[in-house]
Amino acid sequence: MALTQVSTDGVKNDAITKTKIPANQIEASELADNAVDTNAIADNAVNMNKLSDLDNGRIIARVSGGAGNPEAATAAQVRNVLNVADGATQTTINNNADNRVITGSGTANTLNGESNMTYASNTLKLQDGANDTSLLHIVGAGTSDRGLKIGTSQATGSGQNDGAAVYDAINSESNAHGSQHRFKIAGTDCLTIGYNGAKGYVGINDTVPYPDAVSSNTMASHLELGVPSGTDQGTTIKLQGRDGGSNLNRCQIGWAGAHNRFDIQCNGTNKFQIQANSDVSVVSGNLKFETAGKGIDFSEASNVSGMTSELFDDYEEGTWTPYIDKNSSSMSGVNYSYRSGIYTKIGRVVMVWFDLNVTSYSGSGSGVPYLAGLPYTSVTGSSSNGGYGAPTFRSASLM
Repeated sequence: MALTQVSTDGVKNDAITKTKIPANQIEASELADNAVDTNAIADNAVNMNKLSDLDNGRIIARVSGGAGNPEAATAAQVRNVLNVADGATQTTINNNADNRVITGSGTANTLNGESNMTYASNTLKLQDGANDTSLLHIVGAGTSDRGLKIGTSQATGSGQNDGAAVYDAINSESNAHGSQHRFKIAGTDCLTIGYNGAKGYVGINDTVPYPDAVSSNTMASHLELGVPSGTDQGTTIKLQGRDGGSNLNRCQIGWAGAHNRFDIQCNGTNKFQIQANSDVSVVSGNLKFETAGKGIDFSEASNVSGMTSELFDDYEEGTWTPYIDKNSSSMSGVNYSYRSGIYTKIGRVVMVWFDLNVTSYSGSGSGVPYLAGLPYTSVTGSSSNGGYGAPTFRSASLM
């Protein structure tokens, strides 16, 4: 029988169902362009294996002009797509180099590589060839000028290792001794500064400087020089100055641990000492009272009821020139072969010694002869007569 062809016009609508078509019988060439839309594709029906192979380091994007199929885009093409699509911009890092810390700048899309701030080998290094007195400043809550500041002053010398440390800290009270800020060298406390709300204190070579009680006084501040360990060790404070000739002079005060005493030295020589048993020694020089009427006060000693003063305020030694006179009218024409006198004054008591020899006398003057020229004016009045020794007159015929 001859084959009869049936056109699409001869097929009823919906006469051919999918059950009438064997599996895999319709190929891509049998489908018209755009004949299958997204509604005809089941969810998850197309997986990644159905996509064309991509080169390494590529992503899918549309990089060609106009609408069209997705393409494998390079990194440079992706950056261009992001710039256009999402507003991303390129950032420039100025002055960049190995290990430099990156900081912001006042210019948009620009960063700076800091040559004076580097991080390498687990070390953060801050340096400034012009000014490094406040390199690191850590600030907590509060004003911007408070907090912890750490730095070094400018290093000098051939080794460039002698710059002094700069440290400034403000801290809350943390223990019974208050806030403490410590400076250490090679792990050893060298300087401690503290404040406990009532007093400020500073310790050199002492981690907990604290004052001893002094009577009923409240200590407002305290400086302590410590000796952590060892034997026969002491502590000192040295003061220096230059005189009018630019000569350097020095005074050193300190505790001599080997002798258990307080010393004051001038230009390397001991001048004054206070022993641990309270004895006081003036090693070199004199004890001088610069104000008249001042001296040694013995008021702590016991006294009798008639006591009027316990102040030893004067001592004096000297010489005087004795001579003979008469009480009614002065003598004249008296000649001496020699005459001398010495005296010692202790408080208000004066003791005198004298020796003289009269060789001739003209006979002028009248009255009772007496010894004159005493270094002090004697008291007068019957109730104030002083005592006297026994003078020796080898010859009184001339009187």
